[in-house]
Amino acid sequence: MQKIQIIGNIGNDAKIDVINGNKYINFSVCVNSSYKDKDGVKVQSTFWYNILKKQVEGKLAQYLLKGTKIFVFGDFSLNLFKAKDNTTKASLNVFANHIELLGNSKKEETATSEKKETTEVSEGAFSENVPF
Repeated sequence: MQKIQIIGNIGNDAKIDVINGNKYINFSVCVNSSYKDKDGVKVQSTFWYNILKKQVEGKLAQYLLKGTKIFVFGDFSLNLFKAKDNTTKASLNVFANHIELLGNSKKEETATSEKKETTEVSEGAFSENVPF
């Protein structure tokens, strides 16, 4: 069995699909890479992965929002298909075994920055017996 590890950004908010009576979380991940060619010109490329994760008890999908940095580990399969312009295209489908959130999405960062509050602590709140 072949395994793949991906670190990238979620391309669309996750949705729940039901396949053969089982619930799956479905979303895409974008990985950007760049390098300099022989002439020193920066070349950028973007690769998209389709991610499918079996939904177990819990609410993972609500945290998988567009723009969130994520780590995905799992099995993969390559799917070749004909596009509308009659060219052969490929998509890489990943069946995730493990997912880790590595950062907030743009939506979450905006919401948390608006909700930040300062908390005042009075001088008497700390004990004089603190060992440092």
